[in-house]
Amino acid sequence: VMLLAPGPRLSGIRLLAARAAPWHDPLGFGKANLTTEVRVSAAQQPVRSDFAVRLRTETRPDHEHVQSLPFLRALLAGELEADAYAVMLAQHYFTYQVLEAAADTMRTDRIAGPFVSDRLRRVPQLEADLHHWLGPDWREVIRPSAATERYCARLREVCFDWPGGFVAHHYTRCLADLSGGQVIRRAMHD
Repeated sequence: VMLLAPGPRLSGIRLLAARAAPWHDPLGFGKANLTTEVRVSAAQQPVRSDFAVRLRTETRPDHEHVQSLPFLRALLAGELEADAYAVMLAQHYFTYQVLEAAADTMRTDRIAGPFVSDRLRRVPQLEADLHHWLGPDWREVIRPSAATERYCARLREVCFDWPGGFVAHHYTRCLADLSGGQVIRRAMHD
């Protein structure tokens, strides 16, 4: 169930009269002036546009800290060797294998479903990148680091049956990698 402000034209969606049901706010956005209830599948529900802005604002100190780490500074300055970049890609590959499996599980969930999009799938591109950087036998040469193993274990623990855990990890991982990935891509091409 999703609530929308009155007046939008939604083809193919049946508008239901507003009810005096208790307000449920699973993502903590606060009750807006919402008076129309619409029933749509989880995959059809849009993610609130202010979610990304709020997340970015509230995690800015964490981003600033990460950007000051020596590895990332060297990467962004174009001073990182190609093999170090390939190791980073491999760690992302292991992480996204778990996240995308969780996304498949959460696709129809009422809360997590709206955050699942096939456009955010990274495994096929990571596989292509690893093939480019490490050659055709890349699967035999990559290994998860201890930190990646711990992170993947945590993802398996919270992302497959807890919508909040999935959203927290999937959305922030994708947001960070898509935003930061653009900057890294420019650094790698320079």
